[in-house]
This record gives sequence, C-alpha cells and structure tokens, in this order.
Amino acid sequence: MPTHSKRRRAPSKVGRRRALSGSGRRDVLLIYSPSAYPPRNYCYGIAVLAAVLEGAGHRVDVFDGYFGSTAELERRLRGRAYDVVGVSGIITTYRYQREVIRIVRRVLPRAAIVSGGGLATGVPADLLELIPELDACFVDEAERSVLAFMDHLRDDWSRVRGIVWRDGARIRVNAPTEYVEDLNTLPLPDLAPLDIGRYFLVPRNTREAGSGLPRKGQVLTARGCLNHCDFCHNSLLAKGLRRRRAENVLAEVDELVVKYGVNNIEFLDETFITDFAATEDFLRALISRRYQLTWGVAGRADRVSPEMLALMAKAGCRGICFGFDSFSEATLRRMGKRTTPEGNVRAFQACVEAGILPIANVILGYDDETEEDIEADFEYIRRIEAWGRSLKSPRLRQLCAIAVRGFHPVFFATPYPGTALHRRTRDRLPSVEDLLLLYSGRDMDELHVNVSRMPTNVLRERHRALEGYLAQVKP
Repeated sequence: MPTHSKRRRAPSKVGRRRALSGSGRRDVLLIYSPSAYPPRNYCYGIAVLAAVLEGAGHRVDVFDGYFGSTAELERRLRGRAYDVVGVSGIITTYRYQREVIRIVRRVLPRAAIVSGGGLATGVPADLLELIPELDACFVDEAERSVLAFMDHLRDDWSRVRGIVWRDGARIRVNAPTEYVEDLNTLPLPDLAPLDIGRYFLVPRNTREAGSGLPRKGQVLTARGCLNHCDFCHNSLLAKGLRRRRAENVLAEVDELVVKYGVNNIEFLDETFITDFAATEDFLRALISRRYQLTWGVAGRADRVSPEMLALMAKAGCRGICFGFDSFSEATLRRMGKRTTPEGNVRAFQACVEAGILPIANVILGYDDETEEDIEADFEYIRRIEAWGRSLKSPRLRQLCAIAVRGFHPVFFATPYPGTALHRRTRDRLPSVEDLLLLYSGRDMDELHVNVSRMPTNVLRERHRALEGYLAQVKP
C-alpha cells in the first residue's frame, strides 16, 4: 500500500494526542454504523472489543446507529469528553461514517477518531484521504492492536501494529496486525452496552434460519475462512483458521440462554464446518445441554455430508446459508470459489433431505460473464425445483420450494473497493470515492456497475427473468 503525502486541513494529530488527559484510563465511544440491511443483528465485534477494553480498565459506551439519530449522537458526545471514538461498519456505510466522523470532530476536536470493520479494512488509506477528520483505520482483527493503540495514545502510533494512520500531512501504513492465535483467551462479548433487547423486537427476515423466533443471539466459534472468493474482503487477509474449544463456546451459549432468554442463535463463522471431528464434538456437547434452541450457520457446499447434516438437525440447526453464487463452471472459476455446480446441487438436496433449509444465492453479471453463464443458473435452479416436486414427503417438498424461492433476491456482481474483483476491473469503474458513495446504504440486488460482457439492458432483462421465475415457485 503506498504512502500518501497529500496535505490536509485537519488539526495536527500530534497536537490532539498531547491534549489528551494524562490518565491511562480512557473514555471510549464505539459507534455501530447502520447498513442497507434491516437491524436484525447487533454488532458482535463491538461487543468483543468492549469486553477487551473494559478488561484493560477503560470505560466503554456504545452508540447504535440503527436506533439512534445523528442528533442523538451529538447530544451523547456533548455529555462526555471521550478520549477515543471508534466507528465500525461494512463497505456500504461510507456515507454514514463520513457524516458521524465530521460530527465527532466538530464536537470533540481533541478526540482520537478511528474506524474499523469491513470499510476500514478494505480501503484504509483511501478512507483517510477522503475523510480528513479521521485519524486512523484498524485493519482486520483489532483486539490486540486496540490495546496497543490505547497504550500509545499520547505518543508514537508507529509502534501500533495493524493500523493505517495520519501523521500530519502523511498517511502511514504500519506492520500487519498480530492475530489472536488462541481465541479461548478472549473475554466473552459484553452485550450490556448494546441493549440487544431492541433487536428482539425487529420483525423477522424470512431468509434467516430459525425465522419466527424473536430472541436471537450471535456466537462466533472460529475465525478465518477456507474460501478465496475474489469479490470478498476475506480474500485479502492472510489469517489462518482458528477455532475456540467447545466448552468455551458453550459458556457463551449458556450466557445467552440463561441471561438473555435467547432461543435462536446465528453462528457467525465464515464456514461452520471446517474440522469435522471438532464440529461433531461441539454438536454432541450442544445436544447434551438440552436447550430448546434453533440455530443457523454459513457453510460451503463441499463441507457437508448426510451424516453431519443429520447430527446438525438433531442439535437444532434449521438453516445453512450457502454462497453458491453461480452454477456456471466458468464463473465459479473466475470467482475463485473452488466449488462446482454439481456440488452445489448435492449440498442443496442433502440439506432438504435432512430437514434443514438451504439458504442459497446467485450473483449475475460477474466480470466477463455471458448470457450462457446465466442460462446455467436457470438450468440448475429448474433442475432443483423439479427434484423437489418429485419428493414423496409433503414437508420436504414444501421445504425445497421455500428454499428455491429463497434464491430471491438475485444479486448483481458488485466490485467493492479493496477486493481482487475491483482491482481486476478498476479500469472500467468510477473512482473509489464515487463507488463508496454509490454503494452507501444500498444492497447487491441493485445494479451499480456492469462488469460483464453483456449490455446493461440484457443483464437487467436476465435478472428480471430469473426473479420472475423464482416468484412463481409455490411453497
């Protein structure tokens, strides 16, 4: 990543650091940025960071942008002189982050303002260039780097791994973050500052596993990803796969059930089944708890088996979210998926036969994609629907029809800045700033830019045709 030297009018970073109070205990505000999605999930990452910071003696407040206006945020800021304000959000939250960072700088001119999460990880130097009020970006995992940052808040930020930061007129890129190798050493998430009960009142999303159960919690059993999809920011990160021990995860499940009355859990792992033996041990331990829990996960088509799915169903699994993304061999290769159309079909069918809802998707208009590639999506989805109609069990026929309809909404390929897809197609795209503004508050079911080989009108027509086909499928 290059070092930038463009001058900014923002106050001197050195001056702001010297103005902070002398105490080692800091007042921190963490802001959760709302995205295009409804507020169905509280911010698990902020809850973990809050626990880490509190464990080091710092005071932490959380402001949830889903439930509070920017006017309410400004009132909160005027009520306490925070030393550090951190803003977290995915790539589609740029416009919101820019607005709140400007508010924070106006109200608290001497605070250190930082950003973390998907947006900051994907384009940290660009974000600092575009938002002169921003002081630093945390890239990737932040549990260790945030504590180092707090230790060096008033002196040399070059000693903090995992950040990109403003040093006067220059933007500096520090050494990569140091990952937490043993996830069992991390504290359990502190949910108290998040007021998660508000999320229990939000109407369910019909695509979610366990829909209809209002008290949903979140748990992460492992970090890292087996996938190398080049439209995803995970493809940029060199982190290895790390798992928590079953007893450590179950302690978190126990707290959610007993303290918060949770009866549905979303396991946030990029891929839930990575180590078959470890997954089986965890499932058996979860079964032994005898909780009346349902839950959902994300998975890969090549990591499921009938035996594992049967055990997952017995343990309460009701849905698996698969990123099939395409049924075209050529498109899957371009995406770096390392899966096959036939493997996608087998995974879908195995889930249905186990009584688990496969929550699947397709992406149209990938770079250099043709109408023939999209026709493969039609062909395989029709084949899956026909298979479902042939099932003898009325319950499984209905489950399959619901899953086929669940391919709606159909997504468009979206080259998010910082991904390999963006780098490969950037000569056909607007500037990074224009893309961030274009994507802000919007989802992938809207066509933002066309990087396929098809004319835009043809791509839109094929999208409408596929969504129309899915809409007529009767559960």
